[in-house]
Amino acid sequence: MFSTCLSGLLKHKGIIKQDEMLLSMKERIKESFLVMQDVNSQLFTKSVEEELLLSVKNESNASLEEIVTLLGLEEDKESHPMALSGGQKQRVAIACAAIAEKQFIVYDEPTSGLDYENMIKMSKLIAKMKDNTYATIVITHDLELILSSCDRVIHLEDGTVKEDYELNAEGIERVKFFFIHLS
Repeated sequence: MFSTCLSGLLKHKGIIKQDEMLLSMKERIKESFLVMQDVNSQLFTKSVEEELLLSVKNESNASLEEIVTLLGLEEDKESHPMALSGGQKQRVAIACAAIAEKQFIVYDEPTSGLDYENMIKMSKLIAKMKDNTYATIVITHDLELILSSCDRVIHLEDGTVKEDYELNAEGIERVKFFFIHLS
């Protein structure tokens, strides 16, 4: 639910600001891309290539082929998205987010359905994209993903910020401690 509130798809009681300016739901929808936990809800076209082109803001987007290659989707471009495995669908949704050129990208459990190798590819892409967005938010229970692609942790519980810290040396130990005691 948090991911849909952040991206403007669901009303909520809180406020969301960018550089001290209040962002309306309409503005968040326009400037956000949400990679849902269940990507079946967001794949609409007849081929992976069509799905990717739906997200392209600028048709001369040179990074499209680079992203397709990085995520290992070259051979799947003509495939119907619903014919793909869960991990392949997840990578298609992540590729769409990467080429959409939005200010806010929200990943809701992006490693669901991905094996370790593809999680590493995806975390590299997230890290690479950070410079092109205002905020990249990763909602996850995956410690390896946090350590490989995030620079800050915001721990939410019951809609309240419990902790907010950088992933410096102290923060890394803090998040590891949390995960060790979570299990």
